Amino acid sequence: MTKVRENTKGGMEVKDAVNDAVSMAIKENLLDGFFERQKAEVIEMILTEFDEEVFKQNVREDGYIDGLSQGISQKAVEAAVTLIQKYNATPEDAARDMNAPLEAVLEKLKKELTSINS
Repeated sequence: MTKVRENTKGGMEVKDAVNDAVSMAIKENLLDGFFERQKAEVIEMILTEFDEEVFKQNVREDGYIDGLSQGISQKAVEAAVTLIQKYNATPEDAARDMNAPLEAVLEKLKKELTSINS
């Protein structure tokens, strides 16, 4: 897989990168001729595994982006509540100025007021 990654980073198409890696393994007689006897199956298996790795990486990145987006949104809500509490901004103005959803700002404000009164 390392050779495949190196090849793709160098600009090769995935299929060509896999083919090159398998050819190198045959040339260097890795696994005592296994690659030569099973070349087509090895290429298919590596392509499948490579695609799965790309898929898994994309899923991890999407989760990271979703989490980051949620964190930014949460910070915007918190900043809006701060504007309301410290500077007497209206919830509508604070939500608009911080680019936060008004419903989330009102919910956070309600939770904070409830915890203060408890």
